[in-house]
Amino acid sequence: MRYLVLVAAALLAGCQSMPTKQQTDSADYGPKPNNHEQAIKNELSIILKDPDSAKIKYITKPKKNWYLNPKNFNTKFDYAWLSCANINAKNSFGAYTGYKTHAFFIKNNIVIYHQNDLLNSGRFIKCF
Repeated sequence: MRYLVLVAAALLAGCQSMPTKQQTDSADYGPKPNNHEQAIKNELSIILKDPDSAKIKYITKPKKNWYLNPKNFNTKFDYAWLSCANINAKNSFGAYTGYKTHAFFIKNNIVIYHQNDLLNSGRFIKCF
């Protein structure tokens, strides 16, 4: 039982809370992207196995948002402009995978973070 309590305490200690209103109001999001659709297409050309096969249903307008940087857990939150897209593309076998919602965090007209598994990301990202 004592072991279970220690494990639970260790897990809870690693949990992050949401940023406060004061943090989000004073955060540096960078300038609003003036060509977020092109920034997303540029990112897709890098990350997809077959970028020419990409079918994009829609791309949302950018809005200010935050994310936990998986490359730097010491930084509590990073801030950028969030734009989401519904994308279908071919996998390694040449088959379409089905439309999936992707979240793109953009700063200075460059995608700085991409989340493609919104259901299992550990944080609900409201895209639409």
